Amino acid sequence: MSIYKDRAIAIEDLDFLIDSIKIAMTGRARKDHKKGFDNNQVLFMIKAWTKISIRAEVSGDTGWYTWLSRREPSSLVGTHLKRSEALVLALEHYQSALETDMDVSSYYHRAADALMNFVWDYRQHIVDDPDLDSDFVNNITPLMSKGLDQFMEIPVFPSEQHI
Repeated sequence: MSIYKDRAIAIEDLDFLIDSIKIAMTGRARKDHKKGFDNNQVLFMIKAWTKISIRAEVSGDTGWYTWLSRREPSSLVGTHLKRSEALVLALEHYQSALETDMDVSSYYHRAADALMNFVWDYRQHIVDDPDLDSDFVNNITPLMSKGLDQFMEIPVFPSEQHI
């Protein structure tokens, strides 16, 4: 995994991920201009987070099976934030820790938990639409069988489109 380690690229990719989430929150990312997220956006977030984790070389492999879970997400206690806002905040804190060479493990785990709970919440919202739910599963399942090298060859960020 160390051959993929590049903190600077991880920070750059994290910035792109955060901006993408903020854009999705406004509705500008969707053709129908509805606020919120669709399968493509959530799948991008999962793949982006996985690449960022590999590049930042933080041990904490979430595992693809986690994203397929239909678990009830943990509640957002003591906050008025939407789950997407809490996710952005956790990602921004993680990015700040990466930029300042701090011990990032606690920030990483908070961001990973925020994304995991976001995805689980999203899955709760699409469970009644069999087409959306099966599309989500059908797009994650092939990633589960890919090795590290195969996954890292998949272009996720604009800077990787040359791959």
